[in-house]
Amino acid sequence: MPRHFIYSTPAYNRIMKKEVIFAILSGSALGLVIAFGVWRANMAIKGAIKTASPSPIVDQKTSIAKNEYELTIATPKNQSIFTSSSVVIKGVTKPNSQIVVVAEEEDFVGETDAKGEFEVKVSLDGGINNLKIISMDLLDGSSQQNLTLVYSSEFSKFLSDKPTPKESTSEADVIREKVKEKIDEAIKNPQAYIGIVTDITDTTIQIKNEAGEIQQISLSDDTEYVKLGTPNKKAELKDLAIGDYIASLGFKNGNNVLAGKRILITTKPADNLFSPVLGLVTEIVKKQIKLKDNQGKDWTVEFAKKWSGPNLSEVDQDKKIIVVGTVSESNLTSTRTLHLLEQE
Repeated sequence: MPRHFIYSTPAYNRIMKKEVIFAILSGSALGLVIAFGVWRANMAIKGAIKTASPSPIVDQKTSIAKNEYELTIATPKNQSIFTSSSVVIKGVTKPNSQIVVVAEEEDFVGETDAKGEFEVKVSLDGGINNLKIISMDLLDGSSQQNLTLVYSSEFSKFLSDKPTPKESTSEADVIREKVKEKIDEAIKNPQAYIGIVTDITDTTIQIKNEAGEIQQISLSDDTEYVKLGTPNKKAELKDLAIGDYIASLGFKNGNNVLAGKRILITTKPADNLFSPVLGLVTEIVKKQIKLKDNQGKDWTVEFAKKWSGPNLSEVDQDKKIIVVGTVSESNLTSTRTLHLLEQE
């Protein structure tokens, strides 16, 4: 049988050596890549373990208390219009807590029932009424909501009832009835747009409200203009200028444009500096009361010549009271309301 021989030459040996060296280098590079990848993965895992922190443990009691103490105003809606001088504010918050409504000139006190519901009757002044509604008790602090309402007895003329048409089954009458229902619903819920005038035309007014939003008001031939003062004065559209502060009373349509019926030209109400404090009486000296509030803070309460509520002679040490005045650090001055809480 013939024999097969493999001839080895210098050139052949050189080629083989190069291939071997190439294979070694390639294998080394691949190994380094794999090793680097493993090292990076290990470092990432260690870093994650090192920096990871356990999930915070939620105190169920604290969570429940905070949720309970949220104050919600059910009625009326913000910037609602009223034609009578009183309104009942309804809402819900923590059960068995105190409710204080701070108005411009007067304060009103109520309390929640076992379900956390409350009703407080409040008197309104003519024009814009900025109200603070505060819920508070001796254990869990307080919560506050602000509410702006407008009182205008003259607006009642735009709320006159119209006779209800007889029922009809025709398609056209059904459509007209649906339109009427929407109009009636709007009339039942008049609203005010309040802010600074930024643009005026013959048929529209544009304002910027407290939130910085631009709002549009449409005008008609029956739109009335009044400049509030002592006394109030009738005005015209030409008396209105850019930069004026107004409250436009009317009915909002589906495009959020307010059909303005009565435009009150007024001035921006000053910030209400009065606030309530609830606490335990620790000392009584002449027309001063020392008080420890629901956060453990000590207060000195100074009374003016007149205030709403009982005389100081009726206040005993360790009684729970609510006082409303102007706040300055740990002092309550110009106190205008004193309310005694029933002893448990």
